[in-house]
Amino acid sequence: MELTPKQRKVQLERGSWIHELLMVHNDGEDWRVRHRELTKQFHNLWEEEREDLGDLPTECGRIMLSYLRTYRADAQHYRVIDSELNETVTLPNGLRLQVIVDVVLEDTGGGIWLRDYKTRDKFTRTENMMLDPQMTLYFWAMEHMGYRPLRGAEYDEIRTKAPTVPSRLKSGGLSRAKSIDTDVYTYMRAIKRYGLDPNDYSDILRHIAVNQKDRFFRRTPIPKDAPVIRTTMKEAVQTAQEIQLAERRDRFPRTFDNSCTWSCGYRDLCITELYGGNIEPLIKMNFEVGREDGRKRLK
Repeated sequence: MELTPKQRKVQLERGSWIHELLMVHNDGEDWRVRHRELTKQFHNLWEEEREDLGDLPTECGRIMLSYLRTYRADAQHYRVIDSELNETVTLPNGLRLQVIVDVVLEDTGGGIWLRDYKTRDKFTRTENMMLDPQMTLYFWAMEHMGYRPLRGAEYDEIRTKAPTVPSRLKSGGLSRAKSIDTDVYTYMRAIKRYGLDPNDYSDILRHIAVNQKDRFFRRTPIPKDAPVIRTTMKEAVQTAQEIQLAERRDRFPRTFDNSCTWSCGYRDLCITELYGGNIEPLIKMNFEVGREDGRKRLK
């Protein structure tokens, strides 16, 4: 029906913002310039929209700084070949596959990797990544586009909660609570901001360093061997044929899973229709006609 929810979802906006900054950075440009542009657009939103979204400029800026600090050695190990690659590949049976890859990298050994950014509240299980067909389909497509030798796909997870800034005590120092949810970089920035001596906080910095691994950022390489590629491609074709059949019959059965309860902007509409209610008032009140775009809502 080409309906787009009118209400902005903070998870979607935050993920889009971070993706945009990473894309600019991978293109060799200054991500801070784009961050300022997005911040200006954010402040042009209605006050109610800004309240719903929270302080996105500060959160996204801090997440980006921590991410780049965590992976500051990337330039020594990888060269960016493409970013935000968006191509359409024709399968042997004539079906078309759209390929959208966040970044394509070449390692120091000449191998090529696909990297996909995932902004999440919490990291997913590794077996979920192994079962996810998305990157396998992209791997197959990129081989056919001439990207060789392909080594594998890498899931680059970014936690959407920015590292906590330590609170300042009445004495002028910083809190040393070991339960703080932060990284060393963020804590050190607070130390420098208030002109404190890092040596006085060596114990909490060591504690954070030991416990921050995979807390905010995690990269998981998933090899793509011939058996998984063959099986995934066969299943993708079967799924596409089922979609074509559903379109011809104009019948689209629901596929429920737990994500319907927290990530679907069409949930209320779906429930109303399922129980035989009139969906037209909901559409007029909560939706706009137009293709939903999960990226770059602020532009």
